[in-house]
Amino acid sequence: MDRTDFTDETNRTMNHAKLTSGELTTEAVAPSRRTRSFRQLVSVCREANSRWSTAAVATVPNATVPDATVPDATVPNATVPDATVPDATVAGAIAAVAIAAACLLSSHAAVADTVEISGGGHVASEAVVRKSPEGERAYVAARLDDDLWVKLPESRVSRVVSSRDLAEYRRRVEIAGDDPALHFELARWCKLQTSLPLSDQYRYHLRRVIELDPDHSKARAVLGYVRHEGEWQKFADVKRAEGMISVSGRWVVPEAETLRRQAEETEVASKRWGKEVIRLRKMAERGNQDGWTALQEIEDPLASWAVARELKDSRDNQSQRRQLRRLWVQLLGRFKTAVSVEALTLAVLEEPDSVIRDLAIEQLKEYGESSAIATFVPMLASNKEGTVTAAAAALVEFDPQPRLAMRLVDALVTEHKRVIQPGPGTQVGFSNLGGGGMTTGGKAKVVKRAQKNPDVRSLLKAIEPGVDYGYDQDRWRRYFADKWSVFSGDLRRDP
Repeated sequence: MDRTDFTDETNRTMNHAKLTSGELTTEAVAPSRRTRSFRQLVSVCREANSRWSTAAVATVPNATVPDATVPDATVPNATVPDATVPDATVAGAIAAVAIAAACLLSSHAAVADTVEISGGGHVASEAVVRKSPEGERAYVAARLDDDLWVKLPESRVSRVVSSRDLAEYRRRVEIAGDDPALHFELARWCKLQTSLPLSDQYRYHLRRVIELDPDHSKARAVLGYVRHEGEWQKFADVKRAEGMISVSGRWVVPEAETLRRQAEETEVASKRWGKEVIRLRKMAERGNQDGWTALQEIEDPLASWAVARELKDSRDNQSQRRQLRRLWVQLLGRFKTAVSVEALTLAVLEEPDSVIRDLAIEQLKEYGESSAIATFVPMLASNKEGTVTAAAAALVEFDPQPRLAMRLVDALVTEHKRVIQPGPGTQVGFSNLGGGGMTTGGKAKVVKRAQKNPDVRSLLKAIEPGVDYGYDQDRWRRYFADKWSVFSGDLRRDP
């Protein structure tokens, strides 16, 4: 594999090293050796980038940098991350030491362990990095030269990368050469490594695969390509061309995302109204006129859920005065939402207070009548006697609906089943032939009973004034069949 090409991909990784050859990208010369003090080391760092102050470097916790004989070093174009670091901070000190470490490494040194520093930067050492406690504080020690060590607080070190791990990677790179299959396997190997930061190399080798084999389907798929109109295209580009947008890893049409966001905003606002309505209701119950007035002035339809809950809870536990419950019904009628119509419909069916029930019917007649009727009609076919009665009683309150005539005829007389469980004890019986015996318990009995529904009959009479066949369902069916089958036109064929 070409070393220069590989450098372009890997120069952002550990030590900014040319991993294929082990040579550092930092250029340095060492014409002579002499003794440098710590202040001279700081001077080198400041020359590399004047943003770092002497005070920042001078406060490295537990840092011991003895006078040592080290090679001269010059670092062309040395840079420091663009950041504002306050004086006398550990972060600034570590960053400065990192620069110093880079400055002191010679170009012919072997690739070493790498200490990655939290917040950016790294230190490369020529020897194995050691970790050991020092009193109550742990530190990471990196040897920069034969006589020069740098100790960094362990809390400031994000990771230590072993040179042995890097050597294994370099070995695999050399083997891969220009073989796309081997590069694909190497990419998979990089993905599985936990001790090395090889995410950049993982994607590099995948891209190298499709450079060598443009139709490598697996590498294309991992990189997000699909076959579209005979060409390899990014899946994201295809979806965007179709007018879709990416949301949390899913591709959706913008309208759907708008509706989803609106639903989320509605839910948040509804929950906020839930707390507010409770607060105002408690104020009103204590006789606070401001609370009562604020409740009366609610006009936001997003308060529907909160008000509907108050009406239902007050019906279930009978805990509120009628005046307050009337206000809930009036507010629901004002909101004119699906939630409010559902709450009013439920009140017509279940409300024990006739005043509240009549007010709910009045509100539904102004808005939501068709929805209420569509709710009541299917209930006529229920096997529960009380449900049929309640639905018929509710329908009586609305205008006659001729289109519902046959469904009303079916509900004129309804059959209901009731299971009777056997009682405890022993039963004695004798047959006509003289035999007898004793039994304990027995089987449950299913009792069927036909129920006539007066409210349904009233509805039929309202649809057809002057016609009354009582509860005779067959006669009602024949009547409507004859009425709807009458044809007043001329059936003769044109001459």
